[in-house]
Amino acid sequence: MSPLRELTAQEWELVETVAFDLAQAQRGYGQSDKGLLTEFKKVLSYYQSLGHGGNLWNYLKIWRTKGDSFGHGGNIEKYYLKIAEILDLHLKPYREDRDLLLQLLGWSSRLAAFYHQSRDERGHDRGNQGQYKSPPESQSPHSHQKPVLAQNIADPKQQLREKLKAQGQDVSVGALLQATVVEKKSSKKKEVVYRVDTIEFIEAEQKRYDKIPDSGLVWVEIKDDELKHVKFKKLAD
Repeated sequence: MSPLRELTAQEWELVETVAFDLAQAQRGYGQSDKGLLTEFKKVLSYYQSLGHGGNLWNYLKIWRTKGDSFGHGGNIEKYYLKIAEILDLHLKPYREDRDLLLQLLGWSSRLAAFYHQSRDERGHDRGNQGQYKSPPESQSPHSHQKPVLAQNIADPKQQLREKLKAQGQDVSVGALLQATVVEKKSSKKKEVVYRVDTIEFIEAEQKRYDKIPDSGLVWVEIKDDELKHVKFKKLAD
């Protein structure tokens, strides 16, 4: 399992650019339409399911050439053509780095949904018709600005969740993850420090503190949808 590294400032800028372009494209279909962003999530899920060796661009190529024969109604063919255009423009150079591409796609999807629902970090307003106003050149998403919003919404545990999900692991509430016991704190809170991959969790374990070893591998249970907390479940075999 390769460690999940932090994105660079340039990569966060790329996330913001892709997210802005997706949100702006979505607004072109009307204020209540969310179809393009929904299909983008499906593209991400499909790529996650391919595993190593899968080629996202082959999938997009099929939609480009045969989308009109799939029998879907509405704007779905237009959605995929626009998604392919945006990914070609910004992310094609990363096609060989699956782990990084998954991170870029995942954060772009999350941030695009935020942009679609509200004014974005650079102050782009929806306007009276639900469309984004064209930003001035100095505030273009392609300009070199510090990607404040994207980094602020990023969370190491969320990134861990995305990574585990991409690797095919169940990350739903109640699922088990293997963790290393880093430390047991002898305090009133009876806290235990667990490490999952490279991320540490500090959890109060009053009820089962005495059953947890001082070190080694254990199984912990996911306690929330965002993977912010885990609890001891059982000893590792």
